[in-house]
Amino acid sequence: MKKTLFYISFLFISCGIYAQHKMSVDASVLANEKRIEIQQVLVFKNTTSQVLSEIWLYDWINAYSEKRSELGKRYAQEYQRRFHFASDEERGGTTLHSIESEDQKINWNRPQKQPDLIQVNLEKPLQPDEEIKIDLNYLLNIPTTRFNSFGYEDGNFLLKYWLILPAIYEDGNWVLYSDKELFDMPKQAFDIDLKIKIDSNYQVTSALDIINETEDNQKKTVYFKNESIAQLDLYLTKYDSFETIITDYGTLSTNISSCVKLNPTILAIVSDRILSYLNQELGPYPYDRIVASESDYQLAPIYGLNQLPSFIRPFPDGFQSDISLFKTVTKNYLKNTIFINNRKDQWMLDAIQIYLMMDYVDKFYPDTKLMGSISSFPVVKWSHAASLDFNQQYDFLLETMTRQNLDQTLTTSQDSLLRFNKKIANPYKAGLSFKYLETYSSAD
Repeated sequence: MKKTLFYISFLFISCGIYAQHKMSVDASVLANEKRIEIQQVLVFKNTTSQVLSEIWLYDWINAYSEKRSELGKRYAQEYQRRFHFASDEERGGTTLHSIESEDQKINWNRPQKQPDLIQVNLEKPLQPDEEIKIDLNYLLNIPTTRFNSFGYEDGNFLLKYWLILPAIYEDGNWVLYSDKELFDMPKQAFDIDLKIKIDSNYQVTSALDIINETEDNQKKTVYFKNESIAQLDLYLTKYDSFETIITDYGTLSTNISSCVKLNPTILAIVSDRILSYLNQELGPYPYDRIVASESDYQLAPIYGLNQLPSFIRPFPDGFQSDISLFKTVTKNYLKNTIFINNRKDQWMLDAIQIYLMMDYVDKFYPDTKLMGSISSFPVVKWSHAASLDFNQQYDFLLETMTRQNLDQTLTTSQDSLLRFNKKIANPYKAGLSFKYLETYSSAD
C-alpha cells in the first residue's frame, strides 16, 4: 500500500521532534513502602514570544490524592466507587518538599480542586529564549493498580506520568489539563539524564537508553540518557516479564500476555513484520527502542478478543498476539512521534491507528472471520455476525451505537465522550472515515 496524499497530510503535524526542555532525575525506589524519592533538575526554556511571570507544571500522580479532584469527579460520574472507597495509601499522591532556583526557594501553589497542577511564581520574569533551572525535591506514593493498569501491584512499579513535567504553552495560554484517566497528557520531548536506584532483584524496562549499570550492597543503580525523547514510561518488576526482540527497525520490548506465551521465533517474526510495516507506512521510528506493555494494551484492548476465555482459540495461531501487539505498538509509535492536543484531537491518531489495523489484517489475514472458527459452528452459523469478516466489526459496532442514539462527533473532546465511544465507537468511526477517504481519492 502506498502512502496517499490524505494520509501524509496528517503526518506533517509532528514537524520533527526536538526537545524544548532538559531534565536530570535522581530517583531512589523504596520498594517495601511503594514510594520513590526524587531529586529533579528541570531546565525550562521559554520558547514562546511572551514574557513569562509564572510556569505551570503537571503532577498527575497527585490527582489521586484527593477524592474531589477532576479525576475523582470523573470516577463519580461513571459510578465507579472503588476510588472513593480506597484508602489514602491506596490512592497515593505526591509530597512536594521544595521548589528552588539558584538555591532560593520559589513560591508555588496548587489550584483548588486541581491538585495535579502546580503554579510556580517566578521572582524574575522569563524573557523569550531565556532558560531557568528549577530544582524539585519530592516523594511519590504510587497508587495501586486498583484504578487502572498502571501503578503499584505485587511489588511491581508500572509507571506512567510519574515525573513532574512542565505544562504546554500554546496560542498565548497554558494548557492546564488535569488527569481524568484519559491518558492524554500533552506530549513533548525532553533531553533527559535519569538515575534509578533500586533493589538488585528488580528488572528495569524502559524506552530510554541504558548507558551504565552498577551494583553494590544489594542495590543497583541504572543510568539512562536520551535526547529529544517523549516516552518516559518505566517498568520496575521483580522478575523479567518482558521479551526483547532486536530487529532491523529498532528494539521492541513487550510483556503483553498473549505475546510472551508465543514461541520466541514466532514472536521475533511477528515483531519484525510489525516494525517493518510501520516503518514503511509511517516512516522510521526516531528512537532505538519501543515498549509495548500489557498495561498499555489493557487501556484499550481489542474489543471481542479480550472477552474470550483463554481456553477458546477461534483464530489462527499467533493472530491474537499479532493484532494485540500491532495495536499497542502502533499507538505508541504515533503518540511518540505526532505531538497534538490529545484531549481535543485524539481522533486524528485514532483514525490512523484503526486505518492501519484494517490494512494490516487485509494484508496478512485476509480471510479471517469476525468470530474466527466459531463461525462454522452450527449453533451460530445462521447468525449475521458469523458471516462478517474481521474488519467488518468496525461498521457493525459503530452502527450499533448509532441505532441507540449514542453517537458523538469525532471532534468531541475526550473528556466529554462516553467511555464506550472513547475506547471503541469514535476510533472506529475515525478509521472508517480514513478508509472512505482513501476509496474516494482512489476513484479520482
